[in-house]
Amino acid sequence: MDEEIRHCDQCGCELNEDDGTWVDGDLLCQECVDAYCVRCDHCDEIIWQSNAVEDDDTPLCPDCYENHYYRCECCGRIMRDRYVNWQADLPYCDGCFEEFDNEIEQYNYKPEPQFYGSGERFFGIELEVDEGGKDDDNAKALKAIANEKHEHIYGNTAQLQNSGKSSIIRI
Repeated sequence: MDEEIRHCDQCGCELNEDDGTWVDGDLLCQECVDAYCVRCDHCDEIIWQSNAVEDDDTPLCPDCYENHYYRCECCGRIMRDRYVNWQADLPYCDGCFEEFDNEIEQYNYKPEPQFYGSGERFFGIELEVDEGGKDDDNAKALKAIANEKHEHIYGNTAQLQNSGKSSIIRI
């Protein structure tokens, strides 16, 4: 029985029956796969490099990018959907997000507890207010109202640490 001779759809070299890799309907030799293709970091599929969505570290097929990833608005880094930080409905990586001076922390933010001095303990609470939403201007206005009668009743972590006071409710 004669072996079927096949050819690489990119360079035309002859391929044995068991050789070659299929990429988007094209049969390629290993040299062409190495030269013109990448492997998706998410699903492991071999795709044309020209079709890949990528940054310096992460090549992705368009489907995986569309369904599981975002690109940082500031630096262009590709991030998995579960690691995205949101600011004004735009995605940011951790490094770029830290550059913002936000009144509103991310939902999953949990500061490390820090206790100052000795004696009675005072504990802060998280206050969620309707109409505060994701708007930093609303949060600043609400904080100003909360602090009208008593200084530092509410503030963000950096402000409270710098003032030596904490946001307190006596229990």
